[in-house]
Amino acid sequence: PGTTTIAFDLGKYLDCQHYNAKTDFGAIGDGVADDTAALQAAITAAITNKTCLYLPRGSYKITASLVVTSTLSNGLTLFGDGPTASIIYCYAAGVSAFTGGHIYDDGYLLVEKPHFIGLGVVGVNGDASSRGDHGFDMATWAHFLLERVDVSGFLLDGVHMRESVIGTICDCHIYGNRRYGIYGEVTAHSPGYGNHGVTIRNSEVQGNKTGGIWMEVSSQLNIVNNVVEANTNFGIKLTRVRAFNLVGNYGEGNGATHIIIGDNASLACIAGVISGNNLENASTVGVTSGIEVNNAYGVSVFGNFMFNCVLALHFSSIAHNCSGGPNHTVDPVSNESADSVLLYNGVFTGPRGMSGTWTPVPTSLGGTGITYDARYVVCGDLVTYFIKILGTGLTSTTDVTQLTIPHTLARLSAGVAIRGGSAALNAACLATTGGYITLPTFASTSRIDITISGSLS
Repeated sequence: PGTTTIAFDLGKYLDCQHYNAKTDFGAIGDGVADDTAALQAAITAAITNKTCLYLPRGSYKITASLVVTSTLSNGLTLFGDGPTASIIYCYAAGVSAFTGGHIYDDGYLLVEKPHFIGLGVVGVNGDASSRGDHGFDMATWAHFLLERVDVSGFLLDGVHMRESVIGTICDCHIYGNRRYGIYGEVTAHSPGYGNHGVTIRNSEVQGNKTGGIWMEVSSQLNIVNNVVEANTNFGIKLTRVRAFNLVGNYGEGNGATHIIIGDNASLACIAGVISGNNLENASTVGVTSGIEVNNAYGVSVFGNFMFNCVLALHFSSIAHNCSGGPNHTVDPVSNESADSVLLYNGVFTGPRGMSGTWTPVPTSLGGTGITYDARYVVCGDLVTYFIKILGTGLTSTTDVTQLTIPHTLARLSAGVAIRGGSAALNAACLATTGGYITLPTFASTSRIDITISGSLS
């Protein structure tokens, strides 16, 4: 309105019929006056009269939650001058900036078509008692949209979803909340329902104190082209999610693990793709994983880049019919790189990325210019390791040179093929079930191929 400079093009909203929260409902927006009543009246009128609501530039203090009751025929579009211009500040414990909907033991109350564009939503800084609970507390919201919204500083979650469906969070910055940036929760009222058809894209989820994004019991979930960084414990976590895509995300410095799929035997994820993600720089040295698949069926992990993650890629023994590779990992210790391959089901991680002890080059191996490539195939209960070592003047002395493998395997067998130089040998290795093999004697070779097979139980 007038000559006010706005943060981005709001033409498509300003050109439609709309209320102005200041001029039509008396909101002050100076950060001092309590605007709760004025904003609630504006939201209710906008829904009732099927009119957009404009929140002009200003700082709006609220001391109670703003309740959204929009329906399929009476939605809500609330837009501001941008996330650093039109800002709502929550000042009291137990307050969520926006809430609405309800879940009952025998049903639920939907909130339909709530759209929020160009806003900042802040839990006021200070001790826990002075912070709002959530930026958006979304119980049974449908066809929702958060676009160009910043959410920060809340005691619990920036965005908290419960049984919400068909929604999009895009071009948002969700940061500095004391629990999760985005949390899709399942409740005791309907434990099997969850959140469905949700897309999170082109957003930054950063510096949240417990984790970045956690979605429970969901389906048709798309988390695409986001920056997820510096969150404590994890970047993205999925539990009991089916039909999901995690594609093109950038993760850096996320606590213990960048991406976690599945939690335990009762929280399996089913049918998903994890691809094209760039995951870098573990913040917890010695324990951080790039991608960890704990309990899953039919999950494919390929085309990801993982740098400086202590465990690059890990599949647990209850990951069934999953596939991994090719992925590219860069080792945090020596910056060696290798492609990684997993077929069918079972356990896999890349070189130096095993969940147990893993020595990719045998101890006491003599020679110069040593490089290696390691690949693994798991089918059912059988795991086979294929290891290729190249170098000049490679030598081994029996009972001295050993290669430690990542798991204690029953019925372990191993063979070695020595090729090049003056050595030519195909022989069985001295194998143990204690997690290592001892190579036979050989001298002055340029290539060693080692095959190790065994049962996981």
